[in-house]
Amino acid sequence: NYLESAMQPIIRHRQRITNMPLSLLMLGILLLYTYGIFVKAPYIGFYFNPTNGQVLEIYAGNDPILQVGDVLVKVGDVLVEEYQQDLRLLLYPPGIKEGDILSIEIERDNAPAPIEWKVPGFTTSEFFGRFFNIWWLAYFFWIFGSIIELFIRPRDVRWRLLVAANHLTALWLLLGSFSAWHIWNGSILFHAVTWLLLPVYLHLHWIFPKPLVNLPRSLGVLLYSFAGLIFLGELLQLAPGYLYAIALILALMGSFTLQVIHFIWRREQRRQVGLLAISTLLAILPSIALVAVSVFGEIP
Repeated sequence: NYLESAMQPIIRHRQRITNMPLSLLMLGILLLYTYGIFVKAPYIGFYFNPTNGQVLEIYAGNDPILQVGDVLVKVGDVLVEEYQQDLRLLLYPPGIKEGDILSIEIERDNAPAPIEWKVPGFTTSEFFGRFFNIWWLAYFFWIFGSIIELFIRPRDVRWRLLVAANHLTALWLLLGSFSAWHIWNGSILFHAVTWLLLPVYLHLHWIFPKPLVNLPRSLGVLLYSFAGLIFLGELLQLAPGYLYAIALILALMGSFTLQVIHFIWRREQRRQVGLLAISTLLAILPSIALVAVSVFGEIP
């Protein structure tokens, strides 16, 4: 009897671990892409804005051959414009390493200028430029999703949506940090996962803590089917490059609007909705700040 009672906590612990396959799978994916950020992505010696090609940071000492504000036009045989349009296209040759020479065409003061850039390889400044970024937020969402998967009951629709929302957000944040290199289809997956966020966010905020009204099941099927089709379109690069941003705006603004409706219409739900609204705001503030800074200035 003593042995059985002593084994019970161990048995319960093992059961909890075996009951969280999604969290374990997601952790493996997050670790893989974290490895990609710090090891697989080449250390070129500068960072540029993928949307307009402007050089934002120089990590290779004070060599004036490349300057902040220069606009990349071509790297090797790849036009930056083609790189922006084809999310599978690599800008740097596979296996590029320290000491290799990159033929780069830039635009400086509205005039073209060819340069020969010597790849410095790993530098602490470029490493810390990647380290002090928003990728680590993904693990906070993974932790919350895992806690919900392990401990929250009942395992109803709200439970599934909370788990999915946290894990998808974690994946989205890490893919966003990795997407600029186009390695391992990171940019394609980043765009595609955004379309999975849309129906999950809207569905969650419609029914949490209780449904606003009971809607026909067909509407939910239609929403998920629509998002799924665009998801496949993103994987096949059939969707316009800007379309994923619309999904993100709809997901965030729709969630916020539904929270406001819950707060005004259902007085008895205000405490739960208020906590969710505060946590959501705290969660997305870093992303909002990053987007605002990237639009109006340089990304630190």
